[in-house]
Amino acid sequence: MAGTIKNKDAFESYRFNENLSLYKFFAVFISAFNLFLLVPDIFNLNGPAMWPVIAMRLSYSLLLFSSLLWMGRIKNHIFRALITTGLELLALMIFLLVFWLYPKPDYLINMFGVMAIVLIAFVVPNLLSLALCVSVLAAASYISAAAVHIQAMPLNQLFAGIVYLVFEIIVCAVFFMIFHKNHYREFVAKTELERIYSTDPLTKVGNRVKLEEEADKWLAECERAGLPLSVVLMDVDNLKRINDVHGHLVGDTVLYEIAQILRANLRKNDVCVRWGGDEFVLLLPHMDAGQASELAARVKDAVSRYDFSAHIEISCSFGIAQMMKGQSIEQMIGLADRLMYRAKERGKNMIEVCGAYNEI
Repeated sequence: MAGTIKNKDAFESYRFNENLSLYKFFAVFISAFNLFLLVPDIFNLNGPAMWPVIAMRLSYSLLLFSSLLWMGRIKNHIFRALITTGLELLALMIFLLVFWLYPKPDYLINMFGVMAIVLIAFVVPNLLSLALCVSVLAAASYISAAAVHIQAMPLNQLFAGIVYLVFEIIVCAVFFMIFHKNHYREFVAKTELERIYSTDPLTKVGNRVKLEEEADKWLAECERAGLPLSVVLMDVDNLKRINDVHGHLVGDTVLYEIAQILRANLRKNDVCVRWGGDEFVLLLPHMDAGQASELAARVKDAVSRYDFSAHIEISCSFGIAQMMKGQSIEQMIGLADRLMYRAKERGKNMIEVCGAYNEI
């Protein structure tokens, strides 16, 4: 259940990001159309009522244009949906207020306006529940306002408007769900392909593609925030001899089981990838070399205590490098690799850590 919810949240964030250009298009279009409506407002409203309407329309268009600048910076899809819904409800309030201020509003013409609000509620990226709330509220509030404000309203017109709006809401909701379902399937397929592409098929941890993706993100974040970042290069000792004596199938099993040990000892944001045949790289955000050394010691002890299915003793050698300003992931791995070979030269099953200036 938790995995499904997490996947749904990831999908909603993906959907909002994918449709950000659509949101921007509608923000520009609605802003321009809102300003265009000033023309009939000026002709149909007289006296003091005209100026508040002009002020509201100008303010709303300015607000929509402003949303183009900050909507893309909001990462939480629920917050984006709430802001979108708030802007739609504000548009509905302006529409109803102007409708009420018109001395002789036309029921059918304003019906098109309500239908446009309902359509926009479903087309602009949003959650289905919120789109339904906006559309039902728009239909109910307009029908109620029209029944009270328009004198001698023919009942057949009133009921016809109700039928049109209910039909539009149902059709829009059905198409929304169909499109949403297809989009979700596309997202799941794309996510699975990305997972396969960035996963080592033997150990089920990441591969070099995964490391490159995560390194770009964490190096930039840690350097910007002034937080430490460490890399551990871990090599399985004597794997070639294990393959020669026990067979490659046993060697593969050892690698898989070591990968499981690594997973059990890492945090949520830590990155574990298979770097080479018998090498693993750990990318450890917000962890300095001393903390990375402690983690490596735990992994080393866990490997020595583990009852491998081949019933053989396994050990590993570690090299640890901490990020320096302006350093690339390749430079960090290169340093960790040299440190790891120093651990091999010292007798294996050892941990070598970079000095204060990342020099060896």
